[in-house]
Amino acid sequence: MKISLVINTKNPKLEWLKQAIESAQGFDEKVLYFDGQIADEGLNKEYYGIKYLGDGQSRTIPEGFNHAIKQSNGNWICPFCDDDYFNSSHLEELLQEIRTGKFDDAGIIHFPIHTEGGSWGSAEVNDNIMISNMIPFSSFIRREVFEMLGGYREDLKVYHDWNFWLRAYKAKVVFKFFSLPIYTFRMGHDSASHRQINEVGGQQIAAEMVRLHA
Repeated sequence: MKISLVINTKNPKLEWLKQAIESAQGFDEKVLYFDGQIADEGLNKEYYGIKYLGDGQSRTIPEGFNHAIKQSNGNWICPFCDDDYFNSSHLEELLQEIRTGKFDDAGIIHFPIHTEGGSWGSAEVNDNIMISNMIPFSSFIRREVFEMLGGYREDLKVYHDWNFWLRAYKAKVVFKFFSLPIYTFRMGHDSASHRQINEVGGQQIAAEMVRLHA
């Protein structure tokens, strides 16, 4: 049983990127995909124990994650952003439960996260995810599920992760909840997600696009 962390980054804030990597203890593999032009980010790849990917090509967020996940080798995948960082003790507990078989019948594991406003998350996946965003980026995905659904939809600029959840739910993938907040979410210095939401006409229009493609 192998568990891969896949971080997608572009023009990162180096201090935050290092914190994201350093907080990610216990994974069998850490994959860092650097989108676009690769610069010297001041990272000692051997010290951090990361697999460093990048070919100079610029991709959208879902394209970047699909590209990186295909080059990872874990049975479970944790897609992650360079803005966030893990709660190490809670992460260790979840990884242990995965390895001891508690989630063998699950296709997606989800959990709450910390934000500046407190804890955010849902203890249950049900029809509500069809009408509201239930933080689908906070999850571990079994590789077979990712491959069955063809990865993230690359024709969607926004909310590709929520769209993935909607498609997984329709396909009757089993969702299991882990009750402890695994990481802290914070908004990046120049969020690509916010720029793309604005490009398509705002949050409501972006959400409707996701539902129509689910």
